[in-house]
Amino acid sequence: MVSMNDPGVTTLFLTVGLPGAGKTTGARQPAKEHKALRLTPDDTSGTSGTSGTSGTFKR
Repeated sequence: MVSMNDPGVTTLFLTVGLPGAGKTTGARQPAKEHKALRLTPDDTSGTSGTSGTSGTFKR
């Protein structure tokens, strides 16, 4: 059996949902716990709930 803690295993957490549903809020803690790279346009200054092509890379 493969564990998520195995350094040879890559895991993708994908969060989808309607605007304002809490996706970013819900993704922050697991990203912190797993030292994950979080890709989100929500934290880009100047975009408030709008979809766009620019994003930020959070480590």
